[in-house]
Amino acid sequence: MSDDTKHWRLVKTIAENEQITSVVIAPPEGEAAATAERMRHRKPGQFASLRVMTNTGWSEPHPFTISCDTDSEEVCFTIKKSGEFTASLRDLAPGTPVRCEGPFGTFCADISEHHDVVLIAGGVGITPFLSVLRNFRVHESGHRVTLFWSNRTLADAFAADELAEMTRGLDLVVVHCITREDPPASSTPRVHFEKGRFGRQLLQKYAPNPSAAFYLCGPPAMQEAVLQELSSCGIAPDAVQKEAFVYGGNRGGGDKSGSGSGRKNGASGPAGGGGSAA
Repeated sequence: MSDDTKHWRLVKTIAENEQITSVVIAPPEGEAAATAERMRHRKPGQFASLRVMTNTGWSEPHPFTISCDTDSEEVCFTIKKSGEFTASLRDLAPGTPVRCEGPFGTFCADISEHHDVVLIAGGVGITPFLSVLRNFRVHESGHRVTLFWSNRTLADAFAADELAEMTRGLDLVVVHCITREDPPASSTPRVHFEKGRFGRQLLQKYAPNPSAAFYLCGPPAMQEAVLQELSSCGIAPDAVQKEAFVYGGNRGGGDKSGSGSGRKNGASGPAGGGGSAA
């Protein structure tokens, strides 16, 4: 673990809730800083592959979605616990060396070209959209955005407060779809709570424009159900940009974390922590 300045390093971990951890890393210093140049040109919605130094050497690589804005020097990944590796991240000490490769993927690459945008997320599938919205906030975007976020409970919606704050500065409407408990009765003009899964009724209620650009990120079963609902409203599945939450590349068995690894069903990359919204 000598000469750690050649590698990225862990700045901190943030316990977002019981299952979700954000990991913040800083780029190499000195002559090695040039190795991070590619990351400085990242786009919202992309992912990177991380390896961390352990007592027995470097871990296997794991892909995670970048959840911060694109201007930040430090890079944040927001990850659901879904296996031995992801469960260990919260215990990493600041200064731990990290190998970061990326960014990869094209999900949301064209999102700035569309004025009217609909984002549909299931569970930790919110992570690429957090990057998009944080970027819009930094750049004071004029995009009109409707976000549908499906979670089992309100406690699972770890970024709810931040999203509510974003609605004050962006043309953003947030619709929380809560499937396993009664949602709060109170709403504001731009933050709404609905009981149950996303469906055509909610789309027609909050985002009736079929010519909007649609982006979908969540577990495969959730994506299939959403695409059927969109199709019933005249929105073809191939018109929806999708990020698949499928990752079978690690040997530890079962980590699916904040991004996927490779294309599936038109998606641009990784998996998302196995984030069920059922």
